[in-house]
Amino acid sequence: MGVSQNYPEPQQIPIYEAEELEIIEGPQGIVEEPASLMLMEKGFYDNLAPENMWKETALTEEYLQSVGVEVDEYGAHRITLKFNSEGGEIFADLTEKNIGSPLGIFINGELISAPIVNERITGGEAIITGNFTTAEAHALAASLNAAIE
Repeated sequence: MGVSQNYPEPQQIPIYEAEELEIIEGPQGIVEEPASLMLMEKGFYDNLAPENMWKETALTEEYLQSVGVEVDEYGAHRITLKFNSEGGEIFADLTEKNIGSPLGIFINGELISAPIVNERITGGEAIITGNFTTAEAHALAASLNAAIE
């Protein structure tokens, strides 16, 4: 379950004051070879298709229990997501039917990340990996946590 994203310089990394968090299905078949959960640069999706390419799902902040930051054995930062039992089932179903396609993570209606799903993710936990700096990883986690607090 890997993710990578190019973020702005640390002083420009936004932390969103979240009132609403949604995980939404994206367009099917846009990536030829998914690389785990690969988080593309936000601008990539802006140029790909209109706003209505995203399809709503039942997965919102009410199903997300916690978001954290870890450092893996290679020193890379990663974001951890933990869903409650019902959210874990919804997430498993979403990942199963979206292999090779993005799931958009929206805060207050704004797309903040769009990981490409590589495989069905079960157990109610997911990891977003990538080339995050410490500041980038913490800013993304803080934005997601703001929605569940």
